[in-house]
Amino acid sequence: MTASYLDEIREQPAMLARLATAPTTRDDVALLEVASRLREGEFDRILLTGMGSSLHGLYPTYLQFAQTLSQPVCLIDCAELVQQQPVVVSRRSLMFAVSQSGESGELVELTRLPGRRPALAIAVTNGRRNTLADWADVRIASEAGPEATVSSKSYTGGLACLHLLSAALRGSMPQARAALTRAAEACQELLTDWEPRLSEVVAFLDPRMPLVYIGRGRSLASAQTAALLTQEAAKLSCTALSGGQFRHGPIELVRPGFQLVAFLGDLKTRDIDMALSDKVIGRGGRVVAVAPASAAPPHAAGMHVFTYPDVAMPLTPLMEAVLIQLLQIPLASQRGFIAGTFINATKVTGIV
Repeated sequence: MTASYLDEIREQPAMLARLATAPTTRDDVALLEVASRLREGEFDRILLTGMGSSLHGLYPTYLQFAQTLSQPVCLIDCAELVQQQPVVVSRRSLMFAVSQSGESGELVELTRLPGRRPALAIAVTNGRRNTLADWADVRIASEAGPEATVSSKSYTGGLACLHLLSAALRGSMPQARAALTRAAEACQELLTDWEPRLSEVVAFLDPRMPLVYIGRGRSLASAQTAALLTQEAAKLSCTALSGGQFRHGPIELVRPGFQLVAFLGDLKTRDIDMALSDKVIGRGGRVVAVAPASAAPPHAAGMHVFTYPDVAMPLTPLMEAVLIQLLQIPLASQRGFIAGTFINATKVTGIV
């Protein structure tokens, strides 16, 4: 394990607390104007784009917008956007573009699309000065600080910024700040006793066997991010699916030795995914259930339950993310790797 990977994970509570209490900036004020323009119907569509975990982290915001805004909302992989579908960017588009570095190849290409600038672009990045932020009309920065290894604090910083951004557009910033303050405290709680608890998870699983992550609602973002991070940090083959998609074919993979991690942060569908977990266990598989403490399922044979402190529902992906990050340390160690280090990739991904 590199000290920097764990150190970067440990920096998250302080970062989140700082974001929750940060003074209002010029860009925050600009969001109030964006909210007014949204209500007046100035934009014909809402586009959300990013790559990797930045794209996955946008999914909770996509759900929030799709459920509350009258305009159509599209979440699109930035590579597909710039290479296949640049026509979706109209002169009346409102775009939210997320990139931890602001320098990822596809996001840089987005800033160069000829004749395809949206009506207004909002960038969410780690720092305030980068190609994407300089191109955007409004820049939101987590200022999580330098990150040498696979994504941890830059991902949760992005989630926190999107949480506050969405609240600013709804006019509920005080409540969002209070919820983020509580999440910072909960994150610190999770970090106090993580090592024995995560060692138990890895002892329950077989680090040689692939993993399938499932989630629904906001927790689908956690499943997708978990698969990406497990591939990067622990070099383990894994898949991310919604609970519904898992039932449509991949359930045929279940047999003795099959391993499933189910994120149960979406309480509306908790019972559905618990029933799915029971089917996996009944066919000889093993399930790690990840849930808030107040909604944890009972312990059962074939299931290991991992709980995290309760936070406001929109911030459950943040707590799930910290668990995912910590899980990579014992998982990579069991597989003979140093968690968080790159072998084939680099921190900032360009276009080959």
